[in-house]
Parts: sequence; C-alpha cells; structure tokens
Amino acid sequence: MTPTEKQIAVAELAGWSREDIERGCSLGQFGETVPCYRNDRDAIIEVCERVLTEPERLAYVRELVVVCEPRLRGVIFGLDAGRGWWLANATAEQRVDALLITKGILKP
Repeated sequence: MTPTEKQIAVAELAGWSREDIERGCSLGQFGETVPCYRNDRDAIIEVCERVLTEPERLAYVRELVVVCEPRLRGVIFGLDAGRGWWLANATAEQRVDALLITKGILKP
C-alpha cells in the first residue's frame, strides 16, 4: 500500500467519511482536520484504542513487535523488557502498519 492508501484506510477505520478525507476536513465535525496518522503517534494510538477489539489488541501488540523487528515474523516470543522498549518507542508509521495488518487490510 502507498502512504496515501494507508492514511485513507486508517481514517476510514477512525470513522472519517471518504468525502471528509478527500477534503482534508469535515464541516460536520466543526472543521476538524483529518490527522496525518502516519506522523501523529497520539492520533494513531487513539484510533487503536477505539477500533481494536479485546482479542485484536494482543494480535496488534504482536504485529507491532514484528513491524519493529521483522526477523521475528513466525517466531514464538514473549514480551521482555527489550521488546517492551520497541513497543514504547514505535513510531506512528509502525503503529499504522501494525493496525492495518491486524485488521487484515495490509499484508505482512
């Protein structure tokens, strides 16, 4: 997926309409602008908190670790302090990828 396609996919998950995304804002939401989820950690964390179900949250955490350290794909691992550090410091873009993989929108 291109960066623009990822932005649109996350914005739609967050509840923005296609028209709002194309305009970059929504008059129905008091002129609020669509966040750039790939660059705004707070915005993508908020979306994850709202759209991930309880079972998806564990899958998201695993995907986020693998996005941060791709060599772990297919490996069984626990979350130790080192991997916890990756999670805490994951970029907005890494979080976007993990969310879209978890939701089945982006292929790993």
